[in-house]
Amino acid sequence: MAQEKVKFPVYSFQNECCIVFIALIVFVASVTGTGDDELPLSDALIASLILLLGITFCLFYKLGFSRIDSTDMIQIGRELTPLIKFSTRIVNIKDISIKKHTERHSERDEIGRDQETTISYRFIQVNEETILKYRMNDLYLLFGGGPIKKLERMIPEITSRKYTEEIFDEDLRIFSLLLDGNIEKKIKVRSAKELLENISNFDNDSILVYLEDAKDKGRQIEFCSKADEDIALVKEILGDEIIRKEIINIENFNLFMEMITEALRNCETSGEEWWNN
Repeated sequence: MAQEKVKFPVYSFQNECCIVFIALIVFVASVTGTGDDELPLSDALIASLILLLGITFCLFYKLGFSRIDSTDMIQIGRELTPLIKFSTRIVNIKDISIKKHTERHSERDEIGRDQETTISYRFIQVNEETILKYRMNDLYLLFGGGPIKKLERMIPEITSRKYTEEIFDEDLRIFSLLLDGNIEKKIKVRSAKELLENISNFDNDSILVYLEDAKDKGRQIEFCSKADEDIALVKEILGDEIIRKEIINIENFNLFMEMITEALRNCETSGEEWWNN
């Protein structure tokens, strides 16, 4: 018996289509009548039935996740109503992951200025297969994070793992580095994992990564180590203030990733944790 359940719209366009279908029903009703220029009642009923089916699809076609009692098994399936279910399967919690994805789009406004729009998604995956691409909604974030947060609360094992890899948008993301306090470099990466791999290619004693455009006035993460040591001091910095610091064995990849993803998450100012929501 499933004790907890979370549902997601299967397609991102469902809410928009529902509004369109409702508007069409209103239109059909407004032109229905017995006059020569009006829609016959029989045709209106058929059209309304089709539109109602569309509304039902948009409102109730969901991808559901159910935790079976207190076990480590999750039932995943699509449903049109609670009684009409299909494509159901049961997977182990350890096979489920949530990865973050951010897309940035630039458009020119009426006076020729570039305006950048950021759209955040969550990829829900089972054994690296993406079963849902969910667009984060600002309104959901105001009320506790929406179904993504509910899923994390239902499956806390997802967020208790050492790290979840961040997937950046298709365009490379650029970070500025300050090496040994006086040499500035830029690197281009596609993920948090790739960011760490690039940092590890430098053999400098101090590597400061500017995570925000404000550079030394914004959030940074610094790695300090000696060539003959097997430990590193890692500090998350905001302006001149040290937020967090850890001494990490250089072979502890997971803890390095945790520090980086936590710092990246803290860079988010819109209220949305696009690094680990």
